[in-house]
Amino acid sequence: MDEVEKHMKIIIIGDGQVGKTSLVRRFVDSKYDPDYRQTIGVAFKEKQQYIPEPINEAVTFMLWDTAGQEEFADMTRQYYRGAKGAILVFSTTDRRSFEAIKAWNEKVDTQCDDTNLCKVLIQNKIDLIDQAVIQPSEAESLATELGIKFFRASVKENLNVTEIFQTLAIDYYKKLEEAAQNEEQNTNHTSQPTDNPQDTNKVNLNQEPPKDPKKKKKCCN
Repeated sequence: MDEVEKHMKIIIIGDGQVGKTSLVRRFVDSKYDPDYRQTIGVAFKEKQQYIPEPINEAVTFMLWDTAGQEEFADMTRQYYRGAKGAILVFSTTDRRSFEAIKAWNEKVDTQCDDTNLCKVLIQNKIDLIDQAVIQPSEAESLATELGIKFFRASVKENLNVTEIFQTLAIDYYKKLEEAAQNEEQNTNHTSQPTDNPQDTNKVNLNQEPPKDPKKKKKCCN
């Protein structure tokens, strides 16, 4: 990878009161606040975190915590643009939040403009076993249906919090690496010289995704 500072914009989405803000605060500040405070529109936090192999460098996560209430939908839509990762969160104690995940996933697919974007599905509050209304098998089936990775997490107990963000960064890196390799193969196939052939082996988390002429550009407005 290039010796440059890497940034990764991540949006955290889902219904209200599922623990999105608590997830961000636990990751960034290593703190947990049991008192619920509704996010108005969006909230932003940033953290630099070392990511192990295959990155082996620090990545700066730019985290956009979006409100889950419908009245803020128009306000939060614009923040989907430029996202490289999306965390879809539901609460194990709230079936309605689980059933809303498909709609949230569709918003990501239609409003995000990075074809390399990576997603994870989070079943939060698994420490509340006696209040659970979502079975692990249900969540696993949904993740399989959507084609995204799945984590069972407890922000309160700090279970799988760091792993969520590490997974997004590594998966995004792998997608960029694969795209760079495909581009190199295409270049070699057409025998087109480059100014610096070594550059084709470098991956930069800040780079724009390759354009797909067969796809109509999506708009996040």
